Amino acid sequence: MPNSLANHLKDLENFTVFGASGDQIVYDSVRGVSLWKWNPGQGFELSDYYIPPVADYFHYTDEFGNQATGLYQKEVPQFGKAQYHFFKQAVLDPDEGPLLVVQGETSGLLEDYKRTIPADFRVAASTSDAYEANTLYPLVPVEAFFISDGKLTLREKPVVEGDVLFNSSGMHFRDINGDGFDDLVTITGMKVQGGAYLNNGEGVLQRIDTTAILPELPRTSVGNNAHVFWPLRNNGTLDVIYMEVGASARPDYWALPEDGIFRAGDLGVIRSNYDVSALPLTTVESAVNAFRECAQAPTWSWVCAY
Repeated sequence: MPNSLANHLKDLENFTVFGASGDQIVYDSVRGVSLWKWNPGQGFELSDYYIPPVADYFHYTDEFGNQATGLYQKEVPQFGKAQYHFFKQAVLDPDEGPLLVVQGETSGLLEDYKRTIPADFRVAASTSDAYEANTLYPLVPVEAFFISDGKLTLREKPVVEGDVLFNSSGMHFRDINGDGFDDLVTITGMKVQGGAYLNNGEGVLQRIDTTAILPELPRTSVGNNAHVFWPLRNNGTLDVIYMEVGASARPDYWALPEDGIFRAGDLGVIRSNYDVSALPLTTVESAVNAFRECAQAPTWSWVCAY
């Protein structure tokens, strides 16, 4: 094990708080990113690693009353220990070269999502899908790393304006408008709702106001649409691909085999003739606030747009 890694792990062992009895307490594990070099005929060799600084960790009480450790990423407190789950390569700025873009599968807070967590903070237990303050939602920071000469270097510049994606673990980078800078389309979890982000020409992605441009989707009595935005024709526009039910929940009247295979008839496409560069933009904070306001209504929060 490299000495620097051993020293960092030793620092993490010393990350403690004092409990009521005066005993030192350490909770959970920590995660990071490792970079491995392939040596032909020999196998992989550890080349570099990244583990967040000890000062970026905090303690809290989870919704079950257990003590836990969270992590500040891009000044956004994250709860849970599933950091660094999703990796993609992107060229957000040609002058920088390729980046490794990373996000986790952790959770954050919708209200004042960049905040300092007090020592006595407790996650609120949610008994329903209705919104409650201090409950957790899939609000996840996005980070990027330069890889050069076998070393990882954290990029200071934001990947996304606002630093977070909401429930958007599916990241697909491509240059939609042909300006040489990668843009982004996203696919969410739970009810699938696609998002789209346009590069501002300085290597930062800005959210397209997809809730404003989404057309009315065909709907039958089943009534559970999923949709994504996708540059199907490579002409600087975004089309909408929609689906009402998935392969595992086809209605009987479709008369299609339940074999888990998607076919042409399962999906619909709505074409757009609007140049993506002319579409309205919004901020991540505005999108988060809009979801929170919708979720505070007496309804199931996951029907809200995000």
